[in-house]
Amino acid sequence: MAKPAQASPGPEPRRWLVQFKRQATDRGTDDESTRSQLKFEYFPDGMVNLLRLELPFPDEKTDLPATPSILAPVTSRSAWA
Repeated sequence: MAKPAQASPGPEPRRWLVQFKRQATDRGTDDESTRSQLKFEYFPDGMVNLLRLELPFPDEKTDLPATPSILAPVTSRSAWA
């Protein structure tokens, strides 16, 4: 007598995403510069299903007076079920 096939558990869902992005702005002009951004995303179970933190790193030509020299304004986001 054959045993019924048991479904194997699927792979664990991806919980974390880390992304580093470097982008050229105003390409081909005298004001050409680059921007870098580091993004962390977490996908928990429950009522909150997304937590995101974005850390932009501007180049040396930043003209935002209240911004520290290392980090530009930090962005955060959450998504609720």
